[in-house]
Amino acid sequence: MQQGAETAYPEYCLQLGDGERLLIYSDGVLDAAETPSETFISRIHDSMGMPLPQAADYLMQQLPADPQADDITLILLGRL
Repeated sequence: MQQGAETAYPEYCLQLGDGERLLIYSDGVLDAAETPSETFISRIHDSMGMPLPQAADYLMQQLPADPQADDITLILLGRL
């Protein structure tokens, strides 16, 4: 575990296989989604067949463009 200012966070190691993806997002993504969380999660599933850059663009387009009260962080990684 690495020590932060006040909190210890566990470390994880993950190796993606060929064609696998990893999507990391903050709770602000679900808070900002105009549709309920379940609908946004289904959009994540819809994006799985898209090439990586298009999938990232598609997911970002599902979020409102207006300023939000919470952070919006979405990281999409893939192994070719």
